[in-house]
Amino acid sequence: MTSPLAGQGGHAEAAAPQGRAPMTLRRRLVLGLVATLVTVTAVIGAVSVSLLHNVLVDRLDQQLLSASDRGREGASGPGDTGGPLSLTPNATFVLKLPGQAEGTVGAVIDGGEVISAGALDSLGEVVIISPSTAESLASVPLDGRAHTVTVDGIGEVRAQASEGPAGYGVVIALPLGDVNATTTTLSLMIGLIGLLGIALAALFTSRWIRASMAPLERVEHLATSISKLPLTSGDAALDVRVDPRDADPRTEVGRMGQAFNTMLGHISRAFTAREASEAKMRQFVADASHELRTPLASIRGYSELTRRSRADLPEDTARALERIDSESVRMTALVEELLLLARLDEGVEATRGRVDLSLIALETVGDADAAWPDHRWNLDIPGEPIEVVGVEGQLRRVVSNLLANADAHTPPGTNVTLTLGVDGRFAMLSVLDDGPGIDPAVLGHLFERFVRGDTSRARGETEAGDIPVTRGTGLGLSIVKSVVDAHGGTIAVDSRPGATRFTVRLPLAAPAQG
Repeated sequence: MTSPLAGQGGHAEAAAPQGRAPMTLRRRLVLGLVATLVTVTAVIGAVSVSLLHNVLVDRLDQQLLSASDRGREGASGPGDTGGPLSLTPNATFVLKLPGQAEGTVGAVIDGGEVISAGALDSLGEVVIISPSTAESLASVPLDGRAHTVTVDGIGEVRAQASEGPAGYGVVIALPLGDVNATTTTLSLMIGLIGLLGIALAALFTSRWIRASMAPLERVEHLATSISKLPLTSGDAALDVRVDPRDADPRTEVGRMGQAFNTMLGHISRAFTAREASEAKMRQFVADASHELRTPLASIRGYSELTRRSRADLPEDTARALERIDSESVRMTALVEELLLLARLDEGVEATRGRVDLSLIALETVGDADAAWPDHRWNLDIPGEPIEVVGVEGQLRRVVSNLLANADAHTPPGTNVTLTLGVDGRFAMLSVLDDGPGIDPAVLGHLFERFVRGDTSRARGETEAGDIPVTRGTGLGLSIVKSVVDAHGGTIAVDSRPGATRFTVRLPLAAPAQG
């Protein structure tokens, strides 16, 4: 169908955002706190280890300075009297002296090369080290300051070189193994204690944040429950409010809860005012429609009475009377539709009984074939009657309006098929046409009142000779939806070029007894 009689109201739900789901506020707070604790712990640990390492190295350097002085004095050999050097200095001379500690490394340098090197063992004996193994000691500057070098087989040492007798260089070194072991142990302890503390802090923080955010979650649950209320129907009662304990203005969440309560109050009052206004409007429409029936019937009666003497009337007067009669017919139909909608809106209960949809389908398709022969009308119903509980006149209006809609908004020659069947506990009635389809811009408003699609086809058509009449009031499909809703059913539409289908689902009547 190119254009329907009316449009269906409704709002499409917002599409769900794509991609990775964002983290919750609670998780961000916990991760932020954990990251802060990790950073602080790492900084404090690194500073502590660095300070301890520097203190231990400074203490070692003090020991190195004393050991270097002793080594330089002993480089001349035993029994030195201050005269010319009688023996070539060697590592034993600089190490095997009172006061030299276990692990002390000594070397004699000549011409930038190590000529003798050794280390004290736990028994105070000198263990000779090959010059090639101790060659890194030759790189220590003769500046009397401590430097860190690595000796093969020993590891890192703090070494100090000074000039000995006869121009020889004397290098004394103390191992950094104990210092490095102490700082490594401290690093591990800080790391383990830090990890344990961070884990405990994360656990307690998560629970604390959960407890702190409980009021916010309660407000969220309330907002979610309100969002599920049928606010558009006017039947929802907004009498829920945020708990007073979550609306304390002294807290941030409490101020939000208080503002939420204020907003709910405004919305509730607005709904009350809207419902009162709509009730007055419905009453006005019902009263006006009822009051218009009598004058419209009088107009039709007088115009018909006058037209009986048509031979005595001028041609233009006769045409005017025909227009009065056709417009009164249209106005009467409009009044009847408005009155029906007003009654449905008010929930006025009509007498209900078992209604045979198969019979209604058969009769309405026959009526459509007689009224609009320029369309091809088809019927597909089962052999057994399909019954529902409802108001026969209203259900007949549903089927006739759907068929009239197909005729009004499809070109001549269109195939229209009414199909009736059963789906579980529901009767399924569909009207399918192979017209050009419904404009997507109109499809979203299909069952709203006074909404017309193709006004060029809905108006200005010629019937009864060349007298123009108006087809469609913009209420046909809104009446269909209101009646279907009142009968506990649903209506849906699917449209594309060449296939437009309206599908009505109504609860089946209970099987007849005996």
